Amino acid sequence: MNPANSQKLVFIRGGGLGDFLLTIPILFEACNRYQEVKLFTRACFHPLLQDLKPEHLMLHDLDKEGKDLCFTCKDRNVFTFWNDQEWVHELGEAGAKKVIPLQPRPKLEPHFVEHLYHTLDWSFPDEVHYTPWLGDRWSSQSKTLWIHPGSGSHMKNAALSFFENRAMNWLEKDIENRIIFSFGESDQECREELLCSSIAEQKKVQFFSGLSLSAFKESLEQKAGRYLGNDSGPSHLAAMLGIPTEVLFISTNPEVWKPLGPRVKLLRVD
Repeated sequence: MNPANSQKLVFIRGGGLGDFLLTIPILFEACNRYQEVKLFTRACFHPLLQDLKPEHLMLHDLDKEGKDLCFTCKDRNVFTFWNDQEWVHELGEAGAKKVIPLQPRPKLEPHFVEHLYHTLDWSFPDEVHYTPWLGDRWSSQSKTLWIHPGSGSHMKNAALSFFENRAMNWLEKDIENRIIFSFGESDQECREELLCSSIAEQKKVQFFSGLSLSAFKESLEQKAGRYLGNDSGPSHLAAMLGIPTEVLFISTNPEVWKPLGPRVKLLRVD
């Protein structure tokens, strides 16, 4: 911690899994700069930080405790991705020391995390891009290729045929190779289509769906030797666990949204 800056901070972070994960670098940096950090985010994200968080980082459920934010922000600095002027003014009226709105969806380069550092006037270290922020959990001996063919948005998804072809090529490379396909709540159409395809007939192919975030993370750590997916929360998670991660960018800008991690490869599909 920087003893010259012993203020207290409230950090408000809504959004999806990918949004949360890309915020971790400045969250950890804030813990170095403030004597107390209160993070308000979705409760399902809390377990991702349990083994990593500094003692002075306190986790709060944004959905259940969000109504008390104005009271909590009194006499504290605030980082918020809810950046409309009425909300910023309300926090100031409630006694927040300084409110810093952060841009949730920059459209232009540099990378999203660099945008955050620049907004906060913090020096950006290049190693941020290559750090396994959730620990280097790669099971390097695993011969399983984990494929997550959805993303929650059809606009961001590559054709299922691409993933089917990659899966078949992986199985043909080595008799011990395996495939896991995973699906989120909004990926059921992808799941049904793949279950009706020839890839589902392969004995070395498994289908995972309905996993909690904690169970998904644990399974990635234990089983994934490689990962392939679209620009999505699970892809960011795999990359930040140090798993060799190939990510397809269809409609989003990889220069802004590339996952953070030591073994990330960007793919483009024409």
